[in-house]
Amino acid sequence: MDGHYDRLTDIAWLRLGGWDEDRVRVQRTPSALIERDRSTGRLLGLECWEAGRRLPPELLEARFVAPRHDVAIERQPA
Repeated sequence: MDGHYDRLTDIAWLRLGGWDEDRVRVQRTPSALIERDRSTGRLLGLECWEAGRRLPPELLEARFVAPRHDVAIERQPA
């Protein structure tokens, strides 16, 4: 699992194991992008907008907060 939260944009990203750009189907909702496996429908990722309002603060602080906004976060394959 990989993810982070950007306070500046108030967006949280989460990618689960098995995420593969070639297999992802994106569904747009009013508050998020949901990424699913094209063939199985399995949830592979989520981009949550207005995350500070929608997600528990403990989740955002514990796992996803980038240390500074000028630091690039390199994503690793799942």
